[in-house]
Amino acid sequence: FMDAGRRLARMDEAGIDFQVLSPNPLTLLHFIEPGAAARFCRTHNDALAALVARHPDRLAGCAALPMQDIGAAVAELERAVGDLGLLGAYVGTDMPHRLDDPAMDRVYETLVRLDVPLFLHPSPAGIDGPKGDPNLADYDLDVVIGFAAQETLAVARLIYGGVVDRHPALDICLSHGGGSTGYLIGRMAMAARKRPWSPAELRADGAFERRLARLWFDNHL
Repeated sequence: FMDAGRRLARMDEAGIDFQVLSPNPLTLLHFIEPGAAARFCRTHNDALAALVARHPDRLAGCAALPMQDIGAAVAELERAVGDLGLLGAYVGTDMPHRLDDPAMDRVYETLVRLDVPLFLHPSPAGIDGPKGDPNLADYDLDVVIGFAAQETLAVARLIYGGVVDRHPALDICLSHGGGSTGYLIGRMAMAARKRPWSPAELRADGAFERRLARLWFDNHL
């Protein structure tokens, strides 16, 4: 993952001109002590910026953020984009703050102001925080199924929780095609139309689908 020379050689073999590098999902560290997380992300982003600066015509990068401390996350995002030239941020789907928590609005507002995207990617359950469902402990199910579940939950919270409505200029991309979203669009849209918790703006036919179309999804399936 870290050897730029080997990466560039493999890119040449595959005919890839340019890559945007991301933090490793194993080291997002959203549940460790906030001060340690802020120091780690600063060190990480400095190292990433130094690496891509050696190959600016081939590589760019996205910043890691200490999401357990919203103020520190905003400050590091501003530094990483403004001072280091990184192109956006890359965080986990599971954090101390849920994606639709109003506290997260400061991060979203900063992303919009800086005009950079946010990429969401799961981490294995329990790697640095709460343990996941014990049924996911075998057969790599925390990755094979757990990742897809986390990504699908992220889509639901971003739409049901009003994030896409509060931040219409926000660009968010979800990994692995949004997990199971493709199979659950109809079920999720029906919930938006019928469930008692659903706000008025989600109840019209097509309202959920229009908001879903505002999100970006990679095709690494």
